[in-house]
Amino acid sequence: MYLVDRELGRGEFVVTYLCIERDTKELLACKSISKRKLRTAVDVEGVRREVAIMTHLPKDSSIVSFKEACEDDNAVHLVMELCEGGELFDRIVAQGH
Repeated sequence: MYLVDRELGRGEFVVTYLCIERDTKELLACKSISKRKLRTAVDVEGVRREVAIMTHLPKDSSIVSFKEACEDDNAVHLVMELCEGGELFDRIVAQGH
């Protein structure tokens, strides 16, 4: 359903990619969580909780919209709205707070 494009960002557990929905050509973000990094039941439950929370969030312009979750042998993939404009943390630090 999706074409995975370039890497957008990376964290300890996650790599986020630009992805394109094949049918609509909509630009989205795919957050891929490595299963190798999910070492404990707490880690796995954290991913399940994140999906459950995102699934139940209301549709609102100030909240990233969640498309779907899927998994393969190597990772759990969370497909969501693409948000551009830089890192929130960097903007907070730049303001001195």
